[in-house]
Amino acid sequence: SHIAMRPALPSQKMSSAWDVVWCHEHCHSQEMAQVSRTYRKICRGAGASMTPLMNAAFYQTWQKEHHHSRPHLLITSWREVNPILRGLMNAGSNCDPLEIMVLADNKDEYRRAARWAWHLKGSRVTVLRGYRLEPLKAWLASYEEKILWATDHDSQLLPMR
Repeated sequence: SHIAMRPALPSQKMSSAWDVVWCHEHCHSQEMAQVSRTYRKICRGAGASMTPLMNAAFYQTWQKEHHHSRPHLLITSWREVNPILRGLMNAGSNCDPLEIMVLADNKDEYRRAARWAWHLKGSRVTVLRGYRLEPLKAWLASYEEKILWATDHDSQLLPMR
């Protein structure tokens, strides 16, 4: 199976030390085009490249193909997070995300996701309602500093497991 994603420009791949994977069923749709462009710009501003993937199966394939690759953060929907976590548990990959941000589409979904994340005590899962940009910028900026420090000190950040 082939991953439905747009290739990053060579300059983006060379200049970024880490990746942000956005896994959302509508990430390539016209209705999400502005969100996608904005996320890509924010990621680039934080020194990361962004890879949009449509669902958990595409993410699992991406993960297998990038098992030796750079650290990454995962932004996903409430709909995709459970299949992604099941895949992470079953895969035994050393390319797990450093953290997961779950974007909830509405208030009820946010409550369910926040309650679920709270029960995952000790995990690195953040839940955000909607597609607000400021919390996303702050989240990425905090990782940019950690990743730059790890790179400068020839160290590794540990994935979620």
